[in-house]
Amino acid sequence: MQNYKHKELAVTQTGKSVPEMLEDLKNRFTYRDPKEYQTRKHAVIRLNALSFASVINEMCPDSRERSLAITALEEAAMWANASIARNE
Repeated sequence: MQNYKHKELAVTQTGKSVPEMLEDLKNRFTYRDPKEYQTRKHAVIRLNALSFASVINEMCPDSRERSLAITALEEAAMWANASIARNE
């Protein structure tokens, strides 16, 4: 991010103003203690991801592709949980 003389008027490459971009970054990198109802949602996502990962592990031959599928599922569960943590 460039050092702008009038930061409130500057726009980043994403089209957001500098204050909007800084707020977005703060949202991305701030830890939040999960609320009780969020903890249950996180657990449901993890449990279902584990169930599907078990199906992939059982049905697919040991291979790079199987490993990538499980990694992609792990990433999907992480982003789903991040969505709950950051936006509720």
